[in-house]
This record gives sequence, structure tokens and C-alpha cells, in this order.
Amino acid sequence: MSTAAAEETATTSSSPTAIERRGIPAAAFVEDVQTYLNQSGLDVNSALAFLQERLQQYKLVEMKLLAQQRDLQGKIPDIEKCLDIVSTLQARKDTGEALAADFEVSEGIYSRALIEDTDSVCLWLGANVMLEYSCDEARDLLQKNLENARASLDVLIADLQFLRDQVTVTQVTIARVYNWDVHQRRIRQSPSGKIPDIEKCLDIVSTLQARKDTGKALVADFEVSEGIYSLARIEDADSVCLWLGANVMLEYSCDEAKDLLQKNLENARASLDVLIADLQFLRDQVTVTQNAPR
Repeated sequence: MSTAAAEETATTSSSPTAIERRGIPAAAFVEDVQTYLNQSGLDVNSALAFLQERLQQYKLVEMKLLAQQRDLQGKIPDIEKCLDIVSTLQARKDTGEALAADFEVSEGIYSRALIEDTDSVCLWLGANVMLEYSCDEARDLLQKNLENARASLDVLIADLQFLRDQVTVTQVTIARVYNWDVHQRRIRQSPSGKIPDIEKCLDIVSTLQARKDTGKALVADFEVSEGIYSLARIEDADSVCLWLGANVMLEYSCDEAKDLLQKNLENARASLDVLIADLQFLRDQVTVTQNAPR
């Protein structure tokens, strides 16, 4: 499934208030992991990879916004300082008092100068451009630049807060998908997941025993490799091989295999009953805790 399709599915799974902000896509909070995977057509690994990629994209955007924020936070004091200087020059005008100032002639070298009445100043605009303005024009321009810088900083702060919210939602969603997958694996490995497999093995052994000495072969499909099957005829069989896990397979007579499988089935059902009782006890404790007065 394409990334665009995954994004569309994630958006439909999120709350209706999730919107894009200035090109930053809103993160979708996945309430039901199974529904999300079904709608997106992704498996767990693909979903986690997509979410991790989106998280890295958020982190990259956050780095860029933080750099812009630092630049603006450095520019605002400079603009305020320039405004103060222009205001001081205007206040000293026509008073007959010269303004003493230290000028940087070269790096680390300063010279004292007296500024008499002046009607204009030169503003450094960047890109090796400096223009002369009257004091009133310079003050208006600096005031406008200061207002724009403060407004841009407010927008950046809001963008960063929105972005951090999306990072948090994405991290929570990753945790939910991962925990859901762990839970599903545990279910498959739990007694409730093993019981049907044991019952199926018991049926097969019973069928082999019933067919013995009847002269009727049992026709079965064997999986030779993943997705590849071969048809085989099983004649009279006195033994079967049982997969015990941990790369261990042992051969048993049909009677021994049946007894072992029956014992495993009884143990699995008993373990399942204990687990169900434990879960019910745990739910009761959760209910009591939630309803306890605070």
C-alpha cells in the first residue's frame, strides 16, 4: 500500500478535529489497531515502519522550526536596540548636545566619535545592502520589522506546539500498534490458541488409527515449502512424528501420540480456565479501583 493511502486511512481513523497546520500533517490517533490495519491493508511491520518514518519527518521539521525560532529570538533584541538608538538620536536633535559613541573600526578596534544633530541614519538590510533613511522613516521601518518579527515568532511557537502534539500522538500510536502485536502474539501462544491445534492433531491421529488395516490409504496435502503443496497417500501407519517446538521433532507410536496429545489438551484447557479466572479477578480489581472514592 502506498504512503498516501496509509495517510488517508490514518486520517479517517483520527478524531474529526485533526487538521493540517501550515503544511504540517496532523497525526492520526489510532483508536482500534485492528480496524486501522484492515482499512490500510498494512501488516504490523509495515504500519510501524510508516509511523516511524512519519515520526522522523516530524523531528526534521522540528529542527528547522527551532533554527528559525533561534534566528528570530536573536533578531528581535537587535531591532529593539536599533529602535532605541534612533529614538535617542531624535531626542538629542536640536538640544545642542552631541552623542558620544564608540564605533567599531575593525574587529576588536573601536574609535570614539561625537554625533551632532543628524536627520538620517543608515540601516543594514543584509545581502551587502545598506540604505540611508531619515530618522522618522528608519523608526517606522524598524517598528514594522519588530512587529513582523514578533508575529512570526508567535506563529513559530504555535507551530512548534502543534508539532510536538503530533510527535506525542505518533509515539503513542506506535506504542499502541506494537503492544497490540505483542498481545496478539501472546494470544496465539496462549492455551486458547494451542487448543484448536492440539484437537486437530488428535483428529488426525484418530483418523490414521481408524484407517489402519482397512486397506484404504489416506490422501493428504503436505506443505513442501511455503505456499507449495504436494499430494501424498498415507498407507497403514504405526507411528507419527510430533513437533515439540525448539526445533525438536520426535517419533511416537499412534497410541503414544494420542495419549500425549490428550494429556496436552487437558493441561491446556486447565491452564485456560485458570487464566480466565485470573482475568476476571483482575477486571474486578480494576472496577473496584475505578469506583473507589477519591
